[in-house]
Amino acid sequence: MKARKSLTDARQALRSEGSRDFQAYRDLSDKESKKLEGELAKFLKEKQVTKAMESLGTFNTSWDRMLDALAGYKLEDKQLNKALDKVNAYVIDSAKLMQEARESGSYREMRPKFQELRDKLDKAMEGILAAEQLEQWKQVAARRGRS
Repeated sequence: MKARKSLTDARQALRSEGSRDFQAYRDLSDKESKKLEGELAKFLKEKQVTKAMESLGTFNTSWDRMLDALAGYKLEDKQLNKALDKVNAYVIDSAKLMQEARESGSYREMRPKFQELRDKLDKAMEGILAAEQLEQWKQVAARRGRS
């Protein structure tokens, strides 16, 4: 996706400058999110843009890893759609928790809530994925940082 590539390139440029300014990274995400919203508005209705931005506008790197993993499992359409719905809900809920953490300034205190959210997603995947897939899934979903 064009917006993801643009954001990644801008973040890499900040890192290469040695920047550890979290707000600068946040500002980049906000800027790219607005650009994405504008592009989506060219062909979607307002409600559709709002719905799409709930998850796509987060630029959550877990989203990418999880979708790649699900694509590799070659699930039937019904299973895949269930899994995608669960991942979408996770991304949206995760973004809400991140916003809470930013507003409160207490990221460390939010860790248990993030873990609870990941555990809830893993539990939901138990009814969708085979045992071997589930083990792979847990490794993919647990990874942190850049994809």
